[in-house]
Amino acid sequence: MGNTYSLMFPPKPQFTEENLDPQDGRVFIVTGGYSGIGFELCRMLYQAGGSVYIAGRSEEKGEQAIAQLKQHCPGSSGSLSFLKISLDDLKSIKSAAEEFTAKESRLDVLFNNAGVSMPPPGLVSAQGYELSLATNAIGPWYFTQLLVPVLTQTAKNQPPASVRVVWTASIVTDVALPKGGVDMKARVGTTTSTPLLDQVEWMCDF
Repeated sequence: MGNTYSLMFPPKPQFTEENLDPQDGRVFIVTGGYSGIGFELCRMLYQAGGSVYIAGRSEEKGEQAIAQLKQHCPGSSGSLSFLKISLDDLKSIKSAAEEFTAKESRLDVLFNNAGVSMPPPGLVSAQGYELSLATNAIGPWYFTQLLVPVLTQTAKNQPPASVRVVWTASIVTDVALPKGGVDMKARVGTTTSTPLLDQVEWMCDF
C-alpha cells in the first residue's frame, strides 16, 4: 500500500532538468514522446541540446509535439524528429529501426516509454498476439533488439553506463492486482514465453 500511495502522490522530485548536464551531440529515441511523461522527457532532453526522435504511431501528434517543443525551447541547440512506429506491428517496428539507422550512426539512450493500459478483451496485434503483450512487451523488446548494434557501437566511445535502454513502468500492475496477488508460476512462464520471444527474434521476412 505504501508503494501505491507514493506513486499516486509522489514526493518532491530529487532530480529535475536543472540537474541535467548538456546533451549536445547525444541522440535519443523516446517512444510515445508526444504526450504525458514522454513529452516532458523530450522537452528536457531537447532543452539540454539533445537530438530527440519522438517515436509513435501518429505523425500528426508527433509534428504537433515538435512544434510545441520548439516554441517552448527557442534557444535549444538540439534537434527534433518524428519516427513513425506502431508497437503492435512487427513490420512497423522493423521499418522504424531501419529508418533510424539509415539516418543516424549513434544512439545514446532508447526510452521504451509508450504502452497501452487495459485494452478491451479480445484485441490482438497485427501478428495476432494479445494487444497488451504485443504493445508493452514484445514490441519494445523487438525494437530494442534491432537497435542493440547501434547502441553497442555508440557505447564503445562513450563513458561507462552513459549508453542505455530505459523502460517506463506503470502503477497499473499494482492497483489492478486481484485479491491475494498473482501466482506467477515462474517455471511455466519461463518455458512458455521463451519460445515466443525466440520466434520474434528469429522471424525473417514479415
